[in-house]
Amino acid sequence: MNLLNSTEKKVGLVLRLAVIAAIATVIVCLCACSETFVRPTTEKVKVALIPSDGITVVSNNIVDVVPGKSAEFQIKVNDGYIYQGNSAGAYYNPKTGKLTLSVVKYPTSVEFFLLNTNNMLKLELECPLASLVSYDGEDEWYDNGDTVKVTAFDSTSYNFVGWSSGAYLEDGGKLISTDLEYTFVMESSTKIFANYRQADQYTIIYHANGGKVAKTGEDTIRVSSKRDTIFTCRNTIHSNGTFVREGYMPVGYSTEPVNFEDYTTVNDIPGFSNMGGVCVVPDDTCTLELYVVWAKEQDLNDFYFEMSGGEMIVKKYRGKDKIVVIPETNNGIPITRIKEGAFAGSNVTNVVLSRNIKIIDDNGFGGCYAMKQIVFFDSVNKVSNNAFTGCSKLSTIVLNSQRLSHYAGSAEGTFCIKYMRVKTAPGKMLVVVSGSSTLNGMKSEVFQERYPDYTIVNYGTNAGTPSYFYLNVISNYVGKGDIIIHAGEHGSTTMGSNQIQWKLFRGNEQCYDIFREVDMTKYTNFWNAYQEFQNDRGSSVGKPYQTPCGTMNEYGDLTNNRTVNNGFKASGSYDFTKPSNYLSSANAGRLNEINSIIVSKGGTMLGSFATLDLDAVAKACKNNQAAYDQYTLYFRNMLNYPVISNVGTYVMEHHYFYDSIWHCTFAGADIRTANLLADLDSYFEDPTGF
Repeated sequence: MNLLNSTEKKVGLVLRLAVIAAIATVIVCLCACSETFVRPTTEKVKVALIPSDGITVVSNNIVDVVPGKSAEFQIKVNDGYIYQGNSAGAYYNPKTGKLTLSVVKYPTSVEFFLLNTNNMLKLELECPLASLVSYDGEDEWYDNGDTVKVTAFDSTSYNFVGWSSGAYLEDGGKLISTDLEYTFVMESSTKIFANYRQADQYTIIYHANGGKVAKTGEDTIRVSSKRDTIFTCRNTIHSNGTFVREGYMPVGYSTEPVNFEDYTTVNDIPGFSNMGGVCVVPDDTCTLELYVVWAKEQDLNDFYFEMSGGEMIVKKYRGKDKIVVIPETNNGIPITRIKEGAFAGSNVTNVVLSRNIKIIDDNGFGGCYAMKQIVFFDSVNKVSNNAFTGCSKLSTIVLNSQRLSHYAGSAEGTFCIKYMRVKTAPGKMLVVVSGSSTLNGMKSEVFQERYPDYTIVNYGTNAGTPSYFYLNVISNYVGKGDIIIHAGEHGSTTMGSNQIQWKLFRGNEQCYDIFREVDMTKYTNFWNAYQEFQNDRGSSVGKPYQTPCGTMNEYGDLTNNRTVNNGFKASGSYDFTKPSNYLSSANAGRLNEINSIIVSKGGTMLGSFATLDLDAVAKACKNNQAAYDQYTLYFRNMLNYPVISNVGTYVMEHHYFYDSIWHCTFAGADIRTANLLADLDSYFEDPTGF
């Protein structure tokens, strides 16, 4: 940038410099014209300031100085001007306004160099660290229409996020560019902000969205922490009374300031996250803004209540509204229970239970045939399937956290790692789904080395949880080129069962969002399984979310010490001559349904088998390749997707298992990994061969 970049400013400056040079030449010539002339030491010389519109001389404008001494002036730089220097090399102190010309030897005139900003535009550049940004010139003043370039620099400690106007992004500024070099045209005085984050940090800004933060009365909460390669998503604040609003109840978070009643289902709310659920913080800005989603509480007159033990019970809903938000209290008394028959036969479609509700009696919502969605909190500690008899359209179940996780930090309580990895996988992903045979029997880094273009996910969980459920969730995130391998253990649960098991809640306690990812009308036993989970969890205080597990890596592999067989015994009960015992036609139909979804999105579903201890195989089938082939052929005939493996490949010697017929030692996991890679390579070479 040229400080005086108009033609008029340039010409004026050149003329002034020429005049000063001429005066200096005359003075030098006068001093040198006669060898006999010697100036007396007591004779003073004059120092004069050349008048300027930009300077007011407070002291005398001309002073007499003994040669070798200093000349001092008191000046003031006028508004609209910026001091740039002077022709005599005098020192100017902007704080005191004093101008000092040291060691004066000859008569001197002082010309000021000033920048007239009255008709110029100012660029202000805000940055936490000035060394991380630069202008493309030397100053911050420009003419209207000037093209300006500002540059940001990354460092080892800070990463550039983007340029914003109005304020920093975390304070509500508007993002205008994420380029390190940002070029624009000056049309008005402008302030832009260079946004940085620490290289390993993320920030979530929670907006109370009409409410308040309970303890501070503020409108926002800002949470910052380190990014984590294990937990690729972040847990949101659970419902512990953090946000309050008179007459309203929080039901979750959204990436936009919206209302609950404006949507048929929470899954239609932009960027919805359960309370205590997980949210995806963008990689580019590492900052996410979330807004509390409020539901307006129902008028108390729409209910009949009764008292019991100092608590209020909903005896009967008598209102006409289809969206019902049961209040937390009645005249300050907590409403804690839904009594038998309270909503029986009602035409409600959406129900929100407050975090005060602890009990839902049998038939509490019996016969609510129009009910499609329920929002509740894990403060409910007594409920059964019978509470929702006849609710055949209840497809969306939103479970919010009211308390911290009991299982956080344990291997089976950290299945959220796998869910998060699927949600955030960049590009193509390769996911292996089964129970603990894959959790304990896969070396994902070997897969990653073989297939570097894929994000590898070990979605091994627990044989007591339905693989169909996980496959259903994964199908929501499938894209073109993704590969999903189903390698379930030999049993109904991992081979297509739709029955919810209590361990599903234990494994996903840190990501309750997962339950609203599926159409719950396709599943059974949700409430009984939830009750069993609550019984197991008890009244534990809980652990902070995303407590490090220590035995699960970023892929989802279990890495605990499994060096040798610990001496467990296995009984031979798995009979491969009876494959229908392990894959029913109904379960095969559900797996084929998932395959259709995956294929429709451009993905590929493949079948394989879990590892199994040879000692657990029935005597008639041990090392019986014909039985293995028969079993494999049955699966290939029943399933509409390629089964790329032979079951016999994964029946392994007893010493390759650690403490279960499914759990491989490290050596066993090496073999299983190599075999599955070989099967996958064969499929890629000739997909028509399966």
